[in-house]
Amino acid sequence: MERSRNVLPDSIMKHLYEAAEAFGLETDEDTIARLGACWLEKKDAFDNLIIEKGMDDVGSFSSTDNRGALMLTYSGSLVSVGPLTDDGRIIEYTSIGFRGDVPPSLSRNSCSLSSDGEVDKPLTFQNGPLKQTSRIFRIAVCPESLSAADQSRLLGQTSAFIAESFAGINQDAIKNS
Repeated sequence: MERSRNVLPDSIMKHLYEAAEAFGLETDEDTIARLGACWLEKKDAFDNLIIEKGMDDVGSFSSTDNRGALMLTYSGSLVSVGPLTDDGRIIEYTSIGFRGDVPPSLSRNSCSLSSDGEVDKPLTFQNGPLKQTSRIFRIAVCPESLSAADQSRLLGQTSAFIAESFAGINQDAIKNS
């Protein structure tokens, strides 16, 4: 627990306590330590991959930005926001795996953002099964030099790799419970 407390921002620690309660988990130090360790592993996986893929870490993402983006939420979920096309965006959401109040994953074509994406605020959607996420911790955007098709491929590959990594982290946490 001490490692998580020393490394994680207070806002994340607070969110982990709230999330544990909301998920019906114990809020003892062991549970919060496991959630914190999972969260740190997911953050590291996200950070390493966006660097490897040449994506830019930004503080905000305009709903009218043509680029695609990956977002990591406070709860450790992953949101892929496809590049803006005439048909809208493809939005993919991958849950952290511990939640019972949302599906493990969602995908929606022709989706629109209700507002700009900003760190420390939820991402909201105009249409689709997902209305909003938990607060956004990190936003990584695709390079402007990539075509929409190349951005979609990059997001698909990166999202799949991160989601697989997140699933492994969740499984390890469950095994060690």
